[in-house]
Amino acid sequence: SMVAGIGIPTAIVKYVAEFKENKEKLNIFVSCGVVNSVIFGAIAGTVLFTLSNTLANVFNMPELTGLIEIIAFSLPFLVVNNTLLGLLNGLREMKSYSFRTVFRSALLLGFTILFVGIGLGIKGAVLAVLLSEVGTLFLLIFISRNFLNFVIQDYVKTTRELVKFGSQLFLASAIYMVNTYTDTLLVGFFLMDKDVGIYAIAIALSKIFLIIPGSLSTVTYPAISEYNSKGSHESVGNLINKSMKYSLIILSILGILIVFFSKDIILLLLKPEFLQAVTPIAILILGMIFFGSMSSIGSAFSAVGRPDIPFKTNMFAAVVNLSLDVVLIPILGITGAAIGTATSFSVLTILAIYLLNKILNVKIDVRWYAKVLSTIALIIAAFFIFKDWMNLYLLISILFGGYLTLVSKFLITRDDRKDFWKMAKQILKKSSY
Repeated sequence: SMVAGIGIPTAIVKYVAEFKENKEKLNIFVSCGVVNSVIFGAIAGTVLFTLSNTLANVFNMPELTGLIEIIAFSLPFLVVNNTLLGLLNGLREMKSYSFRTVFRSALLLGFTILFVGIGLGIKGAVLAVLLSEVGTLFLLIFISRNFLNFVIQDYVKTTRELVKFGSQLFLASAIYMVNTYTDTLLVGFFLMDKDVGIYAIAIALSKIFLIIPGSLSTVTYPAISEYNSKGSHESVGNLINKSMKYSLIILSILGILIVFFSKDIILLLLKPEFLQAVTPIAILILGMIFFGSMSSIGSAFSAVGRPDIPFKTNMFAAVVNLSLDVVLIPILGITGAAIGTATSFSVLTILAIYLLNKILNVKIDVRWYAKVLSTIALIIAAFFIFKDWMNLYLLISILFGGYLTLVSKFLITRDDRKDFWKMAKQILKKSSY
């Protein structure tokens, strides 16, 4: 679906936000995006269908052939859905955006239960994916009719612009995806199968944090694009600063709690053998807290017409991750993988902060970030040092209460507190979808 879309759905968000007041331009770009989504999705689906048997043989699973063929039919629907979703995102019609997500999930769950229940097994579950995309397309067409007049105008010129912009977003996303799986793949290469399972738990718990900034970036991406198109650079700077600042506070509170209770979470859900994941969880969460704050405005460069920057920074971070993993995993095991991944995401964040200042002239209060992150690191370190010396829940109460007091009294102002709670409610509402 990433290849079939070639970044067009994400590009649509930017152009819709930019031409929000210019309905003619908006209609031209979205209509062109929909047509190309059908074409590219059909081509990708045909290729996938043709290669289904070959791909099944690669995995030595002949039964995959029929399942891949079903998925191939879903690609055109999926890409068009994402493009129309980009229209809603760009217009910041978040109620419709969220309703689509709930509707698709309900269809997927309902069809899966139905088909698996009548004995279709895995094929039924995959068929549910196809039908949920078809059903979602009808919903999006119904919703989009209020915002879009379908026209075909300047097709070649518009397609060239969409593909040029979108392909850079696609490359950035592809490199980012490679970076997120490098550590797990190398753990599997250097260590044992059981280490992959243990590390997967650490990764899963740490990546929960990306849900929150991901929800926020859904709003900040079109907002930054709209402000930039109007020349409201001060509004862009304020939005970026507040989004990053408040995301860091929310993520740090949740992160500290997960580190404190990681042992209990693992024992509740899994077996004692997985307790080896506790240390990697703490390391990864530190990195994800820092990276998550930047993820809340992760599309800022694309929103202002510089999609090449995410590609370059993601590439650099991927090289850092690969280099550190190759060196550290054979020596430190899954802890080395966690260090490599957390470091690469931190490097990515530092690069983004530097480029925000240099390219967008958005000044980030680096000293404030240093204070917060060093405080988080000290609290987590104190937890591991003293957890065997005193009552665990008393220690958690002291450390967590101290951090909340410090944040409330010294790290955010009165105005910050009002904006923070307002944003927190919005994030939690969108994350629930």
